[in-house]
Amino acid sequence: MRKSILVAAVAVFGGFVYAGSETLMHDDEPDVKLCEQALELLSKGERSGFKLLLGQSSEENDGQKSKFIDSQAGLLRGHIQSLGEQYGFELVDAQEVGHCLRRYTYLCKYDHGRIRWRFTFYRRADDWRFEGYHFDADDNALFAEAGHALTLPDRQEAIAGQRRAPQR
Repeated sequence: MRKSILVAAVAVFGGFVYAGSETLMHDDEPDVKLCEQALELLSKGERSGFKLLLGQSSEENDGQKSKFIDSQAGLLRGHIQSLGEQYGFELVDAQEVGHCLRRYTYLCKYDHGRIRWRFTFYRRADDWRFEGYHFDADDNALFAEAGHALTLPDRQEAIAGQRRAPQR
């Protein structure tokens, strides 16, 4: 009896713990996989990353979609060129609203800066669908969204530590 209550409690509250919890985020989740596959391409300025996110559509919409992808890829590529060498990306925040909206925030790292990517997914029934993305270099928004407070040493202790001669 106790075991079944515990299992039920974990099942019910698991969704609430999801946001920001690395232990409940698995690389095998389709939405996380899609983000990371797209970022492998996008972080290098490759147009195919947008194609991957936007998926296949009818031929009727292909021309319009292609123009949109070209405009986004050109904008991104211009920004990336000024940032220098790329050093990968990192998932820095995950949020869930109810059981139907998820947003993942990634930080793409470069030699001279970074780009924040936010991907939103919507759950209709039992499947997650990509809804949209946003990219920028807004550090203030990144700290507000995903930053964590650090415990800093007391200023007096830090100053005293600098005055001490190194012991050999």
